[in-house]
Amino acid sequence: MATQHDLFRDIWDQLSEKLPKAELEVAGSIARLIWNRRNEAVHGKKFRHPNSILQKAYEDTRLFNAAKVFVKSPGVVTCPEDKPSWKKPPDGKYKVNWDAALNESLGVLGIGAIIRDSQGMVLGTIRARRNIRVSPFTAEAYAMLMAILFCKDTGVTNIVLEGDSLQVVKQMQKSVKDWSHGGLIIEDVKAIMKSFPGWSIGHIRRDANMAAHLLAKDALNSVEDSFSLENFPSCIEHIICKELV
Repeated sequence: MATQHDLFRDIWDQLSEKLPKAELEVAGSIARLIWNRRNEAVHGKKFRHPNSILQKAYEDTRLFNAAKVFVKSPGVVTCPEDKPSWKKPPDGKYKVNWDAALNESLGVLGIGAIIRDSQGMVLGTIRARRNIRVSPFTAEAYAMLMAILFCKDTGVTNIVLEGDSLQVVKQMQKSVKDWSHGGLIIEDVKAIMKSFPGWSIGHIRRDANMAAHLLAKDALNSVEDSFSLENFPSCIEHIICKELV
């Protein structure tokens, strides 16, 4: 008896024989987006119109091809030529980068986070603003909490978590509790992630965390929270393009 996996493989083999490479890339993107839309429906998200999948598939393919070709002609650079320091996660895992930005004079916290798969494709982003005065440590811990809650809500639980706050990463790796405000937030994160089948956390430099950093900076000026699935704002397009390579 044929399984769904076997049926999909048969269909994909036929597409591979009949479609040119460019159209096959779009078809692969469409298949991934359909699966993501199914996951959204399972987790209670609004069922999006099929046209949005087609638009997103063409945009992802355009961005991916732009990332593969840095220079099309002399003096025309498609993406930055410096080598990206962000690394894609292993197959079967998702990478979650988070960051916080503070405007201390106004008492505003900007939160940014991004989820990407093993191909470097964006699954979701967060931009959120909070009118609170907190320490940098608490701000980073709170941003990480929002990123983890977003992962849980979207069913992304096999993750590699990365941030540029060494203090937060070290506290996540410790078994001894920190009873500060930021430390208690980290304990909440640990409690939530007990339900995750697999996760790890690592510290990275700011230049490897630029997508999340720019989202957090942009959030400082936002009017309302933005939780996007598969789409991402223009403020990070050049970073995504570079890091797709």
